[in-house]
Amino acid sequence: MDAILLEDDLPTSGQVKLALKENLNNGRSLQLFEGETYSDLVEAFVANIFSRGVIIEAENRAIPSKNLAVTLTSVLFSRPKRNSILSDDIELLKTKLNDPSVAIPEQPLSLVTELKSDINQKETYSFRGRSGTEGFGSKVEELYFPLPYNKEQITIVQNLLTSSGVVVQGPPGTGKTHSIANIICHYLANGKKVLVTAQQSHVLKTVHEKIPDELKPLVVSRNGSSKESKNQLESSIDLIVQKITQMNVAEVRKTIEVLKQQIDHNHHEMALIDREIYNFAEKHYQNIEVDGNKKLPMDIVKTVLESRASYEWFNDQLTLENKDQFPFSQIELIQLRDSRKKIGIDLPFINYG
Repeated sequence: MDAILLEDDLPTSGQVKLALKENLNNGRSLQLFEGETYSDLVEAFVANIFSRGVIIEAENRAIPSKNLAVTLTSVLFSRPKRNSILSDDIELLKTKLNDPSVAIPEQPLSLVTELKSDINQKETYSFRGRSGTEGFGSKVEELYFPLPYNKEQITIVQNLLTSSGVVVQGPPGTGKTHSIANIICHYLANGKKVLVTAQQSHVLKTVHEKIPDELKPLVVSRNGSSKESKNQLESSIDLIVQKITQMNVAEVRKTIEVLKQQIDHNHHEMALIDREIYNFAEKHYQNIEVDGNKKLPMDIVKTVLESRASYEWFNDQLTLENKDQFPFSQIELIQLRDSRKKIGIDLPFINYG
């Protein structure tokens, strides 16, 4: 009865609705399995829905006709129970697996097959813009990580390029969600689709919060089966469709080419900076030979600073070039010293010419 009263589209008159409400509000007892407790209400309702509508006894039931006929009896419906959409997906997958023309992707196949005993040599990848000290690969790829990252996150992407799956483990607070957000953005920038699943909806919300605002319109989030979640899903899809329909393809392609050129320029500048840093490090960490001894520049500087007080009288600026090398050998110095002793006080009378 409540359903009838709440439905505004039924062709019942206001008097019938009013009568139903009055009966219910006056505490009238309606028993489901006792038709006499509500037969008059049903009769009034049927008469207002269809002018030739009638109420018949259960034993006089006939095959349904074009005229409305209501019987005050119970009806038992029996039909297969639909467990969930997941069951339908499983049945569809089973059907696809039996189709010889359908190739099973490597990723799910690796979960149900034995590991290979042989280890194949995999291709190595490197990413532009990374320091040369982190190694080189046979193939060079672009790395699109909008958030700060470390070497471990790069290793994850490198493994994804050569493996069907990667397992990343770690205790809470070690940056797994941060890494997932970076990887999502990297694949979106490469024009790929990414599906992120989790047992709990709050995990997906945390990942969604990590996505930069510029990419959030491309993320369709579905958390649970609530009405709010469905509205959010529809809103995300509508926004994506709107952006696509309003997109000027030629203008977007032109912008992409400009950005690619800018990226190439930035990589060139970064390579020059890396080379300068390398040369600077090589210059200051390469041994220098002084008087037959090899020493690091930092050790030489340390010796000079420690002996500064003893040589403050020496004001000349010397280098390691040949023009600043001491002009006498050890033997010549000894001979010069002995000659100086022999001359003694007669040194001023020596003719240097």
